Amino acid sequence: MKKDQMRIGLALSGGGMRAAVYHLGVLKYLAEKKLLGNVKHISTVSGASICMGLIYACNANQWPKDTQLLKQVLPEVKKCITQKDIQWHAVLRLFLQPYYWDKKVNLLAKVMEQRWSVKGCLQDIAASPMWTINTTAYESGKDFRFSKIRMGERDSSFVMHPSFALSHAVAASAGFPVWIGPYKLKTDQYVWTDATGTITVRPRDRVLHLWDGGVYDNMGLDPVFTTKQDGGLLPDINYLIVSNASGNIGHKTRKYSFSIENLKRLLDINMDQVEALRSQEVIDFFRKYHNGVYLKIGTTVKEIMKHCTCSKQEKEDWIRCSMKEAEVQRVADYKTTLEKVSSLDFDAILQHGYETAKATLECFGKFA
Repeated sequence: MKKDQMRIGLALSGGGMRAAVYHLGVLKYLAEKKLLGNVKHISTVSGASICMGLIYACNANQWPKDTQLLKQVLPEVKKCITQKDIQWHAVLRLFLQPYYWDKKVNLLAKVMEQRWSVKGCLQDIAASPMWTINTTAYESGKDFRFSKIRMGERDSSFVMHPSFALSHAVAASAGFPVWIGPYKLKTDQYVWTDATGTITVRPRDRVLHLWDGGVYDNMGLDPVFTTKQDGGLLPDINYLIVSNASGNIGHKTRKYSFSIENLKRLLDINMDQVEALRSQEVIDFFRKYHNGVYLKIGTTVKEIMKHCTCSKQEKEDWIRCSMKEAEVQRVADYKTTLEKVSSLDFDAILQHGYETAKATLECFGKFA
């Protein structure tokens, strides 16, 4: 496929600040290849939603051009992530303002506005690419999506062209059930319609409780990839890049008979199983149709080269110039939180995302 014919979709996973920085590395590579203008749809979850929120905040709510991202936006985003903590700032505010105990996600949104200047509403962001912010609705158990065009649950009722605060949509997407909690959306404050936007409908619930989008689909696949028949890309894209920076659950010894940590562990296990099934589904699709790639944090360039058809010398050159296995593992094991990231850790995670994207796309991208 020729580059000028590509309509790229990005499915960017959750994973706290680790995911936010890893996806920045993927975007850095796309910018170097002058492909940001080819991106037509971005679907984000949790940490990825934070990543995109920062990119827009650092570029007047506009999608950056390639040189803008590399020279202006990336340095500004790095400054926010490494110097302006939001997690502990929110915790401190929580103790000073107990009013927020039942609205921690609203407090997170407020802190993002104040510390990172994530401001404006969905109508203020660029029309292209389409940006879908994913959350999980407790009431229906389905994904609830925010975008410039509409917000609502798939195959249900919608609010067309919502004037909804960008910081609130991003915070809701990152509202992990155990630590942050749900965003409470009062449905009577909006006019709801069917999918066509022509017939007014009444929502079943007066209040919707929106959790972290990763509970339903931590890779944000549904807005850009359909599971009908043998799978397929949505009409607005013809090439899909799935960037998965989810953490590995690993081995963990149970210490207490009941604790919040135990509940989080069970949720992590469930999410890991769903992710494994969805990942294999999309990988099989890419192998069959050659119209996308799957990037996974923790994958070394050496592993990627095992399946590359380039010469032995080229493979050795790739491996020699890339991060070592121990460095990659340290990145993959980086904690899943919203704490600020040290400059050294930021650079390492960014570099890993960049190298994974570069090696995978140049070996298997199937475009000229």
